[in-house]
Amino acid sequence: MKKYLSILLLSYFLTNDYQNFGSFIFNSNSSESISMCDATVSWIEGANSISNNPAGLSSLGYNNILDGRFDSGLFNGISVEFGSSIETLNVNSYNDTQYPYISIGWGMGLKNIPDLFFGIGFGYQSLMVGSVEAWTQNEEFLSYFNYSESAISAALSIEYSPVRIGLKWINFIQNVEIDGQLNNFNDMKNKYFMPSEFGLQYSINKFWKLGLLISKSSKLGLYDMTISRAKIGLSTKIYNSKNKDKYHLLAVDFEKLSNDFGNVKIGWQHNLNNIILLRAGLRSELFQENDEWDIMNNILGSIGMSIKVFDSKIGKSILLNLGIKQHVYPSVIEPLSRTIYFSISYKDL
Repeated sequence: MKKYLSILLLSYFLTNDYQNFGSFIFNSNSSESISMCDATVSWIEGANSISNNPAGLSSLGYNNILDGRFDSGLFNGISVEFGSSIETLNVNSYNDTQYPYISIGWGMGLKNIPDLFFGIGFGYQSLMVGSVEAWTQNEEFLSYFNYSESAISAALSIEYSPVRIGLKWINFIQNVEIDGQLNNFNDMKNKYFMPSEFGLQYSINKFWKLGLLISKSSKLGLYDMTISRAKIGLSTKIYNSKNKDKYHLLAVDFEKLSNDFGNVKIGWQHNLNNIILLRAGLRSELFQENDEWDIMNNILGSIGMSIKVFDSKIGKSILLNLGIKQHVYPSVIEPLSRTIYFSISYKDL
């Protein structure tokens, strides 16, 4: 128990203040997050941990055990995903909204300490909208302008099995073409560049995992604040008795944002044949916030898949990832919003 307690105490003293960024991160995110309605906090691993739970970055060290010689260690421990979401439908009619996404991670382990692993990661998440109309207070049309939000992140993770701890720093940027750019750098500086986000993953046993993510709002410019959130999740893997590579993963996350009363996210992932991964998810608010708005109207559903297109010599694969996430209301054909995701990744299937 001493080694677990040491890591938990270290994370407490390094993360006594947190920040976070805008709500666009839920659409500018990983293939797992989009296609499983973000039910990822307890089990996510590899480069995509940068956007879901930085604690998972240390898993990149499992296949990159260093014994004093780097050799091919640079490539053994690396993982990458880049892609974009496109919002084809939404209630505001900005049907050309794009959400670029990039994640890069690298990890290592030490031969002399088999339970110790490290990981680092870098990420880019963004929202881009073109040709937004600008009007005066007297409702006079001025011009069109481009609008964007982005989050540039860096994270590190340490694992002393079965506990993983992750810390993440985020530079949040808002760019309104006609008004200029805002960011949270001064707020980070005033808080002595303390980590923006804290994540934890704990392997209860071979089948069950527990996850935690905590972040608070950050001041953007003089007046705006970004969203804060707290998230806890539980996941399990159900293995095929004849083939351990085939499994069903089930995950449940509970999340509280600063702008809602809480929501629940349910995700499923299935390794079909070591070539195709299937995913699905469901998200719903826990409590109805507005008596005039039925809670059923806020339900989101998602599906997706990852397809192995190439195997590398050092074990990782090049994958094509596809996903779709949308509201159920008012109909599946014409929902309040629909987001389509595609990406290419270099990682373990």
